[in-house]
Amino acid sequence: MFNFAWGDSLAVREVLLEESGLLFSLPRKSILEMGYPETPGLPELVELTKILTKEEYLGDFKYISIVAGAHHGMATILRAFRDEFNSTARINTKYFSFYPKLLEKENYKIIKSPALGLGKGLNIVDSPSNPEGNLSMGSAFVKNNILWDAVYNNRIFNKNREINPNKAARFFLGSFSKFLGINGIRLGWIGCNTLEDYEKINTEIVNDTLGISVPSQLLVIDILKTINIDSFTSRAARKLDSNRETMSKLEKYMQIPVPANGMFYLGYMDVPFKKLLKKAQVSYIDGNECGAPGMIRLNLAQSNELTEKMVKAIITADTIK
Repeated sequence: MFNFAWGDSLAVREVLLEESGLLFSLPRKSILEMGYPETPGLPELVELTKILTKEEYLGDFKYISIVAGAHHGMATILRAFRDEFNSTARINTKYFSFYPKLLEKENYKIIKSPALGLGKGLNIVDSPSNPEGNLSMGSAFVKNNILWDAVYNNRIFNKNREINPNKAARFFLGSFSKFLGINGIRLGWIGCNTLEDYEKINTEIVNDTLGISVPSQLLVIDILKTINIDSFTSRAARKLDSNRETMSKLEKYMQIPVPANGMFYLGYMDVPFKKLLKKAQVSYIDGNECGAPGMIRLNLAQSNELTEKMVKAIITADTIK
């Protein structure tokens, strides 16, 4: 069984283990250091995140709040600013499958449109987009209640990072889980530039979680202080590019080129190809879950070895009658 459905970035994790020399240092931390969180984010991690966000994501945000993953970060914004947004949010016509689920859970009205709205509602924009890998943020966008889901806007997943995101977005959402390839750690951040927004975000975080996991934060602090970011991101990007090249062998079936950016490959699926996927035992995300009926989404960040085996299994299945 080849699991290419979910966004587990194993290729990035492999580089992290090689670069850090850690497996991991966290167990050496004392029990006292892992105590109950006194603030939503440890001050040392907040400062390291400001540096990372500025250098890696090109976003110089005045305030950083640590959250329990990007999903929790988005839920925090939806709850903290519900009245201001009039419980309305706009997403693209093709979208991350959890956007509608989260918005429905928070009782938001959903508008699906590629254009930004100018009213009170929140605009959720991801760039590079999930699932297509398109780049959609830029200087042409006017800052207007924009939540930029920037999980993939770094050198690992994006060859054309956007300039000055703090001028384009009111809220900037990032993920240590995706950036470092340690998906299960559930740790991310929100960047913003006004004290009022920052205080509302932190109040919601404390009310919701009573603080963010200290062991998770200590682990990320260890990693960020140990690895060479330039070496790490360039090596991880090369692994993803290797997967893109391998996946390009499926273009004849999926009818769409593999994207240069992002973490996923979205292509068309006809009945014969669906049978090949079943024969090769490849799992995927059905396009119906992300606003793309008749298509499928495959993970571009699985290990190089597994990606090669998966593609070979499909091609082999195609030759067996």
